[in-house]
Amino acid sequence: MPRRKEKRPHFKSKEITILDCTPGNFDGEHGEDCTIITIGDKNSIDNLVLTLDDTRKLAAKLLISLYTAHDDFAEKILEGFFPTDEEGYFHWPRD
Repeated sequence: MPRRKEKRPHFKSKEITILDCTPGNFDGEHGEDCTIITIGDKNSIDNLVLTLDDTRKLAAKLLISLYTAHDDFAEKILEGFFPTDEEGYFHWPRD
């Protein structure tokens, strides 16, 4: 399948490392489900807490980023499970 040409942003940034990614709950054990991503750099460690909707969005965008870089894993997942339209846009399933 032909790949769309993506305009990629260019900017200076601070490189971080993902230290962990785990399921969690907002407001304690019985709260709304969420995803907790622990990130760090050489000076600090922080947690990002995402709703499940944002988790889906992030997962999709990460797969597209890998796919654009010709990653075999992303190609197998996207081309095997997500249909595209004539312009090469993937159609994401919603629950």
